[in-house]
Amino acid sequence: MGRRKKKKDQHYDSWERGFAWWFEVPSLAGLGCSLLFVSVSENDGLRNRGIGYYEAVKESGWEGEAEVVEVEGEDHSFHIIKAETQKAKDLTK
Repeated sequence: MGRRKKKKDQHYDSWERGFAWWFEVPSLAGLGCSLLFVSVSENDGLRNRGIGYYEAVKESGWEGEAEVVEVEGEDHSFHIIKAETQKAKDLTK
């Protein structure tokens, strides 16, 4: 019996670039806010998606102000799991 090929996700290429398929929809230009804050963590498996979201919003024609912050040496949700640390306090102040 031969090995089955893994079915390629239709959005695989988008995920590899760090963009979710839904980040690329035109409606990002219509976000209902004027400020956007995106935080990512250096060791987070979702880091590229967060950065991709920030970039997609900026490129969408959205007219608000956006900021992205990367926290070094931390993992996903560190600011919740380790809320008592100085890095978490700095991020959530």
